[in-house]
Amino acid sequence: MSRSFILLAAALASPAIATGPPGIWFASDSASLRPADHGIHDNAAAWLRSVGAPSVCITAGADRSGSRGYNLRLSRTRGEAVRRELVRRGIPASSIVVRAYGEDRTMSGLPDGVADDMDRYAMVFAGPNGCPSG
Repeated sequence: MSRSFILLAAALASPAIATGPPGIWFASDSASLRPADHGIHDNAAAWLRSVGAPSVCITAGADRSGSRGYNLRLSRTRGEAVRRELVRRGIPASSIVVRAYGEDRTMSGLPDGVADDMDRYAMVFAGPNGCPSG
């Protein structure tokens, strides 16, 4: 099984991004969250409540193995899985937006057809405007 944790970052009033609790990478071809990561989700929800942000944005991605359409659907499913966990922990569903990037925003920068663990992610941003621009 590949490493697994959810990245969290706060995009508050300033353009600088502060890092919240460490978080989740997904296994290849999976949107499953491991039971071992429940503490991470607890910490993420507590962190989001502590910053008191009016909106939350979850961005999610996929590596470049598989078709573009499949990767977009998979990243959406990953983002929604994280969203459900945050809602279960008291973050209002109405304050959460999910943006799925598929393979369009990889972290590795590897070419099409190449898989990399770091491209299978979900990131949570909190701030007055929710999703970061760009």
